[in-house]
Amino acid sequence: MNRESTPIPKPVAQLQRQLEQFRSSQPERTKLLESLWQAAVELARQHGVHPVARPLRLDYTRLKKRLGVIFPAAVNVTEDKSNLHATFLLNFADELRRRVPVGK
Repeated sequence: MNRESTPIPKPVAQLQRQLEQFRSSQPERTKLLESLWQAAVELARQHGVHPVARPLRLDYTRLKKRLGVIFPAAVNVTEDKSNLHATFLLNFADELRRRVPVGK
């Protein structure tokens, strides 16, 4: 199964329609509303960054930054390192989802 035939989750498709409507009513290169970005971030938490960024035509890196996975809030060195480990695992899992074809 290739990536093109992977079904888009219903909430992602709904946001896709909202983004298309917003983009069609605005001049090109208009910044997205914060509410649209926040909706995309919430969906990325549930479905992964790539499965959300691609159908919504959002910049993968920007979405990932907003999700807080690439550059999480500064971790105090004296804090418990569990946050750092969780961030690493989220990055690792996201990379696996991105690289491994669906269904294999």
